[in-house]
Amino acid sequence: SPVATPTFVPVEERPVAVFLGASITRGATAPSYGVVDEYSWFYGLIDDTSGAVRWGGTVAEIGMTMSWIADQSYNALALSPDILVVHGGTNDISGEIDMAYLLSNFQRIKDAADAYGIPLAVCTIPPRADPYADARAIALNDALRVLAAQEGVILLDTAAPLRNPVGGWNYGYSADGLHPTPAAGLVMSEAAAETLRRIPLGV
Repeated sequence: SPVATPTFVPVEERPVAVFLGASITRGATAPSYGVVDEYSWFYGLIDDTSGAVRWGGTVAEIGMTMSWIADQSYNALALSPDILVVHGGTNDISGEIDMAYLLSNFQRIKDAADAYGIPLAVCTIPPRADPYADARAIALNDALRVLAAQEGVILLDTAAPLRNPVGGWNYGYSADGLHPTPAAGLVMSEAAAETLRRIPLGV
């Protein structure tokens, strides 16, 4: 049977999400200021009209790899979310990667979330302008799909709408070949919202 079109969910009925990651999650404003700006990929995901979750906090810093992000798991979970949303790995793929080690950091986050009884959602990472880094992005995203299926992680395919079929970014979605533009962030938010509305989390 066809999948029903997601309907608007009142803000007060949406789950509280905490976002864990690096610069694409952090945006242009330090989390300590208590606001989310349009350079955070999830800006649209917490929008009162088009969003699917309420913002419960951000734990993110510029330039960080998955090792640091995994180290911050308990700080993020201490904010008492209904769901933990991770966007990470972009900085790791700037150079050669040890996929097993990289995935072990995602597993550390999953183990921490399980200890708190909190569902975990993991995002696919955006394309890269550099073709070698882009190939590593594709490989990581493929591995994340397997991890999600095996470990009961919610996969948010935020990268799919950003990717040009011939490789790299769709035109206009990155100014530096690394970070999404605000317009790209809204597309990522829309992709995430579409998935979150279809899972049994009350969204």
